[in-house]
Amino acid sequence: MKVSIDITGYLGKQFYIGNHFFEIAAAYAYAQRHGRALYLPTRGAGTEPFIYSGYFEKCLPFVRDLEGDVARYSEPAFSYNEIPATNLPGVCLQGYFQSEKYFAEYAAELRILFHPPPSISLKAVERWGAYLGSPETHVLVHARRGDYLKAAAFHNPLPLQYFLNAMAEMRKHVASPTFILMSDEPEFWKDISDDSVIVDEKDPEVALCFMTQFKNYIIANSTFSWWASYLSPFADQGLVIAPKQWFGPSGHRDTADVYRRGMILIDQV
Repeated sequence: MKVSIDITGYLGKQFYIGNHFFEIAAAYAYAQRHGRALYLPTRGAGTEPFIYSGYFEKCLPFVRDLEGDVARYSEPAFSYNEIPATNLPGVCLQGYFQSEKYFAEYAAELRILFHPPPSISLKAVERWGAYLGSPETHVLVHARRGDYLKAAAFHNPLPLQYFLNAMAEMRKHVASPTFILMSDEPEFWKDISDDSVIVDEKDPEVALCFMTQFKNYIIANSTFSWWASYLSPFADQGLVIAPKQWFGPSGHRDTADVYRRGMILIDQV
């Protein structure tokens, strides 16, 4: 009997690459634990033409639709909950799965699975190579704006004060740092000039590839920069500073599991 696993949710809706990574990582880990084949669906992919392109190139062998009897599992809460086993031949996971606890033991394999193809890596080096090669002093800083501003009560777009607080904390650990500032709205950084460089990269795949090349991070409450710091070759060596408040007042409340062990949590006021 064929065993398989399927995932749905963000896939096919919008290009939220970090959210895709969490779903795929949770499904990959579940498949490995239970001896199942990973299936990534094409049904419901909508009009997103590049859902499995670029960063998802190594996922292509898993792109196929699930058939037969399927056990459907919906994540009961935003916090980590162990996904139960089933005897049915198919499993469909539905949810955010935004915690390393779902896949921690497969970190090395996931870093290979989500490693970008040379076409993306070369673009990152060609455009921004001047800022690579100094992992001990260059600190990647990421701000998420854009759609967060449209639903601020849910997403909690971080104020500039959070980043100033985080930079002050980073200076306690890194001597004479240079902050590499990135955002979907680069003008957000206009009032920060000391010890910093603004990198304006419009291509999300190239931006993510570039962001993974650092040792120390100040991340936003964003799956994009969460994964940038996680996929870094220095992930087990550097510092990651994150905001204490991940969501706004109308967002998820049980966010403790989104943070990884060793992250330094900083206030935004």
